[in-house]
Parts: sequence; C-alpha cells; structure tokens
Amino acid sequence: MTNPNDNIFPLDAGEIAFGQCGLTKREYFAAKAMEGLLAAELIDSHSYPRDLADMAVQRADALITALNQQRTD
Repeated sequence: MTNPNDNIFPLDAGEIAFGQCGLTKREYFAAKAMEGLLAAELIDSHSYPRDLADMAVQRADALITALNQQRTD
C-alpha cells in the first residue's frame, strides 16, 4: 500500500534525529503535479493560488488511490 503520509527525502541527519523527515509522498506528488500544471499552462494565469494548490493535491490523491488499487488488482 502506498501510504500518503510516508516520509521521503529526509532533509539531513539532524532533522531525522528530531523526527522531521522531509516531504511526505503526498506532498511530493502534489509538488510534482503543481509543477506539471504550471509547465503545461493548463490553468488560467489569473487563477487563484489556492485553486492551483487544490488541483495539485487532487491529482496527488488520485495517483495514490490508483497506486493502491493496482496493488489489490
């Protein structure tokens, strides 16, 4: 199962020692989705930043759902 709250990309050893482990998978997927949305210019240049963030998170959640379904099929 792809857990959206699993940590990836620890920032450095000191932060790991204090329980801060960088981005979660969900945060990473959302960042990549936002990057793609901006690069493809699929959004209106006057869109609100919150709308863009919501679109990116929705796509991240859809990817996590699809990955989890593939493992059960």
